[in-house]
Amino acid sequence: MPKAAWFFSGFLFALALAALLVWMPMRGADASDTPAAAPEAAPAATAPAAPTPGLVWSRQGAYDPLLGACGRLEIDALQQIHYAPCGQAMRLAYLTEGELVWYRAYLAALAPLTYSRGEETTLTLAGKGSRPASAQEQAALADWAEGVYARLMGEEQRANLLAQARLGLMARRGVGIEAIQVLRMEPVRWPDPCLGLREPGRECVRVNTAGFRILLATDGQTFVYRADVYGRVKAEADYAAHLRLPALAP
Repeated sequence: MPKAAWFFSGFLFALALAALLVWMPMRGADASDTPAAAPEAAPAATAPAAPTPGLVWSRQGAYDPLLGACGRLEIDALQQIHYAPCGQAMRLAYLTEGELVWYRAYLAALAPLTYSRGEETTLTLAGKGSRPASAQEQAALADWAEGVYARLMGEEQRANLLAQARLGLMARRGVGIEAIQVLRMEPVRWPDPCLGLREPGRECVRVNTAGFRILLATDGQTFVYRADVYGRVKAEADYAAHLRLPALAP
């Protein structure tokens, strides 16, 4: 083959190779510029709905030293109690065995109901039975729920009064809380709002006042504190014997 033919064939081959080298990067660049398809968004998770309480009781009325003016009580699906005076965080508590028997009986026998007593008390029951509650049963159920709430508030009240008395004795004797023994806390009625403890120059109206006598002991000595349902706590030791009126006979 003449040299000119060889030269021309080599020239064409080199030209084709150069074109190929130029075209390949361009093709890669085009491919990289193509946006990838966006992945499909996962469906949003749906939070499970909170179970409906089995019972809801609320009260708004005149102030009561135990119940307050406003309170709420709920019994959840696990038959636990959530309760609090209005405007406060809910507390967790439990039904007593006797209360649990009554609640389960109401829940099993009665159909769902909503009850109100004027503007003061409202109650709903997610009953599982088919029998409509009579007016007497609805009122009894509301009284039962109020009784449970009163028990819980009473326990809180007694715990707070006892804590005040123990703190007072700690300060008086200069001892730690572990050195104070609670002997007894008994309900009584004092003859007046001063808890039967007279102060010279001060008159106290004779009005029966519900309260408690608290007996504490430390270092082999017994100390008596008087309290009422409004939160007042006084040490008998701060008053001379002739200034202490006895509690009223029950």
